[in-house]
Amino acid sequence: MASSSSCADSLKPLAYKNLLQEYTQKLNLPFPIYYTINEGYQHAPEFKSTVFVEGIAYPSSQTFFKLKDAEQSAAKYALECIKKQTKQEESLLLDQDSKFWKSILNEYAVMLRHPKIPTYTVSQMGESRPAFLSSVVFDGKTYTGDVGRSKIEAEQRAARAAIRSLLGSDSTGVLINSIKSKFRFISKPRKTKGGGPGFTQGIIPIHDLTVGSLLQQQMPS
Repeated sequence: MASSSSCADSLKPLAYKNLLQEYTQKLNLPFPIYYTINEGYQHAPEFKSTVFVEGIAYPSSQTFFKLKDAEQSAAKYALECIKKQTKQEESLLLDQDSKFWKSILNEYAVMLRHPKIPTYTVSQMGESRPAFLSSVVFDGKTYTGDVGRSKIEAEQRAARAAIRSLLGSDSTGVLINSIKSKFRFISKPRKTKGGGPGFTQGIIPIHDLTVGSLLQQQMPS
């Protein structure tokens, strides 16, 4: 039999289909596609829905009396999965040292039309084995990065610290898409010394970090 009406009713106040569409647009993912079947009878329907995002299937948790409730259930599951995997993806990207963090932060400032570009200060720590610590001021706030082996590395890590903090408030998706774009560029295949294809040392290929590939690895068969 179909699920009780209380389950379906709990979905009504939340427009999961709209939320999923907005979130996939933010991540530049394909438009969600729904496929719904009736596993019951015409007089006693049991609708089961599956939503496809970037080729990944997200089924509704159970069957429902109403088609729209089945679609809401599938959208809810897809939204939860994609958000979880996106957070993991962001974490993996932000763990990488890169020469692009400063340019990403500068581009973000330009896109948001900030009147001032990020400004950096660097201090040296130690003399026998010099290390450097940098802070960046962006939009009136100061962000301090991890210690670097050079001034340039310290500034890049300060920019990364700012980006890590700003991601939580970036409702437009501009920042994460800029990060993915940069990492996609530096992760293009190149020839290794042996003549075979390879990737830049120390950089995780962007195709290994996509939401779809992560979900395929973790979703039960």
